[in-house]
Order: sequence, then structure tokens, then C-alpha cells
Amino acid sequence: MIISGTFLGDKKDSLYALKVKRIYFNVDESELEKFLNNEKIYFIILFFENTLKSFNFKYKKKSCNLYLRNIVLEVEDIEKSIIEKNNKQLNLEFISWEIEKADYIRLINIIKKEIELGTFYQVNLTNRATFYNTENPKDIFFSFFLSQKVPFAYFLNFNSFFLISGSMELFLKRKKNLIISGPIKGTISKKENIKNLFSEKELSEHLMIVDIMRNDINKVGREIKVDLFKVKKYSTLYHLVSYIYGETSLDNYLLIKNVL
Repeated sequence: MIISGTFLGDKKDSLYALKVKRIYFNVDESELEKFLNNEKIYFIILFFENTLKSFNFKYKKKSCNLYLRNIVLEVEDIEKSIIEKNNKQLNLEFISWEIEKADYIRLINIIKKEIELGTFYQVNLTNRATFYNTENPKDIFFSFFLSQKVPFAYFLNFNSFFLISGSMELFLKRKKNLIISGPIKGTISKKENIKNLFSEKELSEHLMIVDIMRNDINKVGREIKVDLFKVKKYSTLYHLVSYIYGETSLDNYLLIKNVL
């Protein structure tokens, strides 16, 4: 298992190798409390039911085998990992999208109507692409990480399958009683004028998501403070991020349960 240093409070472009003692698959939500409120170090991957189910979308059976299953890894040891620089060209052959264009458009229209009805403020409608791969999964991870050094990245080898993930966004961080969230909304290419990041459209969307996270943090904390409109620079783009701070006395399990 390899994770980026930000998970451990180190700089974002560092990587660490974690020795895993034990893996728990298919962990029910009711069982998470014993891991979240434990002094041992655990890496927990939470899978959520895809909201497309609410819109009567039929899944392709083969795409569901790894979905909706929580995984908990008990970490035994942590050591600094060497970033393996690999200049070889990766060869990934695109096969298909899980949601075809017609269904995707239909879902967008349904979401628009639900937003008008006040069902929710926003929806991140994602899609899943399938590729034919002959590459070493670790090479894919290092290639991805070196091209865009995101603060939250990990590589997991389960032998029968692999998980590769990377994100710029801090959903929730806890340091003793201090909790921090860093929502991102607003993205432009580095080729664009940075002033475009502060357009009326970008700021409106950004303030909406900040308001949502501030309300969520307010449910579990006190002394809420907001630090608005910070520009984060990455290899190919700029992000607009704000930070929400609060104090909480809840344990880890109740904190996450009430914020998610």
C-alpha cells in the first residue's frame, strides 16, 4: 500500500509505503465505530450507494462487483517510499462508458428538475470508463502521481484487483478537537487568465458549496470560521478553495456519521 504524505501531515509530493497487517472486507456501517475510535492506525475506504439508483438506472452487472463495499486496512508499519520515475508511455485502450450519452443526458435533465424542486443543491454526476490494460498497475499510479501531484493519493494492491485514487480536495481533517474542511469549486487551466477563476459563475458555485459545508460543520462543531477564496496551483490547473474551521467534542465515528 502506498499513500501520499498529506495523509500523514507531510508535504503533498511525498509518498509513504504502509505495511498492512490485516484487511477487513465488506465492513458494515455499524462495525465502523470500533475502527474509527481505536488507537491503532487504520486506513478506511468507504463506498456509497450510487445515487443513480434513485433515478431507475440499470447497472451493468459486471460493474457492480467492487461497489458498495467498505474496506478497512489495519496498518502495522509506515516508511518513506521512493517515487519510481517511469518515462515509459502507458498503453490503455478505451472500451466503453458505463452510462451511454443518451442516458447521461436523461439523468442531467432529471437532476435539473430535482434541484428545482429543492431535493438537493448540487449533484456530481460521474461516469465510469472501462479500459483494456496490459500495464503494471503500479506504473499507472506513479505516472498519474508524477503528472499531477495531488495531496490525497493512494495505491492498493489486493492481488485480485487494485485501487488507484487521487484527489486535491480535503473533505474533513481532525487534529485533536479542531476540524477542517477545504471544499473546492472553481477550476481553470493554467493556460487561462487567473482572473477567470473569480468570475460571477465560479464564485456563485463556490459560495454554494462553502455554505453547504459550513452548515455541515456547524452540526457537529462550534466556533465556526471561514477563510475564503484561496488559489491552489497544480501542474496543469488552478483550483479555488476555501477552508472551514470548527471545534468538536464528538468522537471520530459520530463526527463522520453526522457530516457525511
